[in-house]
Formats: sequence, C-alpha cells, structure tokens
Amino acid sequence: KLLILFSMKLIGKLLKGCFLLLLAFIIWIYVMNVRMYDNTKTFSVKLDIKGESYLLNDKSFSIFGASETLVKVTVQGSNADLQKYSETDFRVYIDVTNVEKKGVNSLNIVVETPSTSISVISTDPIQTTVYVDEKVSNVKVPIFGIDENNDPILLNKYDISVKELSISGPKTYVS
Repeated sequence: KLLILFSMKLIGKLLKGCFLLLLAFIIWIYVMNVRMYDNTKTFSVKLDIKGESYLLNDKSFSIFGASETLVKVTVQGSNADLQKYSETDFRVYIDVTNVEKKGVNSLNIVVETPSTSISVISTDPIQTTVYVDEKVSNVKVPIFGIDENNDPILLNKYDISVKELSISGPKTYVS
C-alpha cells in the first residue's frame, strides 16, 4: 500500500512538472514572437520620387540623378511583425514638390512602414542629391550612323524616312 501511495505521489509530481514545463515553453514562445520589441531587421528598398510629374508639368523642371537608388532601412519591432513584411511593403521616397531652384538639391528620405508596430531606426543614406534643370522639349537631333570604319556619318544623304528625332529632358543633357 505504501508503494502504491508513493507511486501516485510521484506520478502526480511528474504530471505537475510536465504541465509547468509546457506552460513555461508556451510563455517563452509568446514572448519571443509577440511581445519582444527589441528586434531589428534591415531592408534594401528602391527609392521612389514623389511629385516628379508635378515638377515636370507645373514647374517645367526635369529631375535626374536619383533613379535606381537603393536605401537601406533598419526597422525595429517584434519577431512576428518583422517576419510578416518584405522590401515591397515599405515605401521609401523623396518629395520633389517643394523644389524651387535649378541645380543641386539635397532632399531628406522619407520611409513609410506597413504597420504602426514597426518603427524606423535608421536609413542609409538619410538624404539624397538630385539635379534639377529646366525641361526642354522637341529638340531636333540629326540622326547619325556609323560607317565601316566606325566613323559617324550623317544619314540625311541616304534614302531613309526619318531624318531627325525629337527628344525632351533636362536641358543639361539635351542641349
């Protein structure tokens, strides 16, 4: 009888220990995935230009120098939140609507996160330089070809239907 009583107490303690171990594991999973906010992750996001059509159409300015720029964005949040998102979920841009002068303009980079539970720690770079010039349109450019010696030749003397092209863009490049 004593042996059965001892076995029942031992089984009870083992079940209680297993339950507490399982509970501790569940709490650990919860803290690591939901409640832990000091995790960081870095994304490389393509820089967009906000207001480029306004600058082009309303102010007759053309912008160049900021295309294909990648910005490294470091964000902070819980593991669960950081695992949900990728580079495409972030919006990184410069706003050129307030650019008033031709030449070199340094603009701050703005980051919009997909969730309020994620905060931006840093961006690299924090600013970018864009070059603004007046827009010129319909500039006539003669068409040249290359002869067998790689020398340019004017194609006007040949029988072709297109004698020149019209291009538009920043005055610095087009002129």
